[in-house]
Amino acid sequence: MAAWALGLVFPGAFFPAAAAQQPEAQDAAPGAAQDGAGPIAHRVVFSFDGLDDLTVYILRPAELEPAGHKVLLYFVGGGQEDRDVASMLTSNLAREAVKRGFIFVSPVAPCYSCTFVARGEDHFPALFETLAARLPMSEERFHLMGFSNGGRSSLHIGTRHPEWVASITTYPGYLRNGKYELLSGLNKTCVVMYVGEKDASFLARHKTVVRRLKKAGHPVYAKTYRREGHKIDPLWEQSGAELLMDGVENGLGCPAEETADAAE
Repeated sequence: MAAWALGLVFPGAFFPAAAAQQPEAQDAAPGAAQDGAGPIAHRVVFSFDGLDDLTVYILRPAELEPAGHKVLLYFVGGGQEDRDVASMLTSNLAREAVKRGFIFVSPVAPCYSCTFVARGEDHFPALFETLAARLPMSEERFHLMGFSNGGRSSLHIGTRHPEWVASITTYPGYLRNGKYELLSGLNKTCVVMYVGEKDASFLARHKTVVRRLKKAGHPVYAKTYRREGHKIDPLWEQSGAELLMDGVENGLGCPAEETADAAE
């Protein structure tokens, strides 16, 4: 799907104060801003020394707050290709995040088979550093979220760079290669994990991550949806987007919170 076919406004450069900074950023999407418009979308290409260029889609409020905004870094599922990331900008979740004042950011895998649980991980923490320098952020850390391979990416990146991560939400997800020792680094990170009861490929590994986190004393919020498979349909509805963002805003699964484990 072409970026300009999304029915969103794509203005000029989103990072006007960053022209002299590295890595270089170029807003590659056509279009011009409109006064009084809804959410503003950007397609930005970052260049990093020694790495493939990285395309990032951004959806943000039309009016930026002087105090800044929280940032939701979302990883799509599958091969994390451009058209899937672009389509996510019109999702209930992206719209709900922006409605609540978040900046919604979603990266495209830098090359075929370079998802963020594989070679794509090499772009971190550089992408965190670049976004923190260029986005008007109200807090120093990011909120990670993802579906399927995106849930795996959230845990994979989050456990390797916990100092950059305020929360991780997966629906579903699990930790790649079983490197559960990395979970100990999430002592300041909220963790929320959803899975479908009929998700044969993810359920057992999801439960292993939850069990390991609890054993380490981390109050993960874990919920299993009965009669749901890999795609948990209720979470893709508007009410599901609200639930996901409630978890981020209300601090579910945070180290200072009590553990909750429920089924629906």
